[in-house]
Amino acid sequence: MPYTLKDMARDVLALMDELDIDSAHLVGASMGGMIAQILAAKHKKRVRSLTSIMSSATSPGLPDAKLKVLLQLAKRPTPFNREASIRYTMRMNRLIGSPAYPMDEMELRALAETSFERTTNPTGFKRQLVAITAAGDRSHLLRKIKLPTLVIHGTDDPLIPVRMGEDTAAAIRKAKLKVIQGMGHDLPPALVPQLAKMMGKHLKKAEKRWKKKLEKERQRATEELTAAGASQNDEAIQPSAQVIELQVSRG
Repeated sequence: MPYTLKDMARDVLALMDELDIDSAHLVGASMGGMIAQILAAKHKKRVRSLTSIMSSATSPGLPDAKLKVLLQLAKRPTPFNREASIRYTMRMNRLIGSPAYPMDEMELRALAETSFERTTNPTGFKRQLVAITAAGDRSHLLRKIKLPTLVIHGTDDPLIPVRMGEDTAAAIRKAKLKVIQGMGHDLPPALVPQLAKMMGKHLKKAEKRWKKKLEKERQRATEELTAAGASQNDEAIQPSAQVIELQVSRG
């Protein structure tokens, strides 16, 4: 039984509960975008907005990733050790990286070292691929998303082609699509200012919308409580009047 994307989505909710986070803006890249999509579709009260970066709904009939990339993904270092893992990650990042925003060797190595220090489980990546494959098509879920959504994708993504990003945006009501020329399947430092500007604008607008929604809910709750209080007062008055009537009738 694979560890599924739905399991990972439940992990996010469990973490939010543990941290006492009632709701949040979700930003997910690649597989993280798929997990964020599931949360946005199934747990809308916990999600303020969605940002899906270089991700997809794995819709059938869409173009597959390039064979060269898939073959390289399968060539994990054996035996596994720190240097072999770092060299593998550097090679993969060159392969899937952004041609218009290439990282130099120092940046590639720093990223690979950070990745290694964060996790050193060599089988985890394979389980992630199994989870993505087992998830199948999620287009039906995307159509349920009614949250402010920003979809970001690169024109030169060799792993998840740009058309998959376009279809993701098309499936989500009122989603905004931002296609970045020359971006691959990574987040190079040179692109960070542009990405931050896009996301900052999206999140600011979404947060304003969320607060307005909460205010409406508070007003509605207050009106309901007021109406309920008036109803209770009427009921409380009625028995009192009956008691007075009985007392008078005994006079």
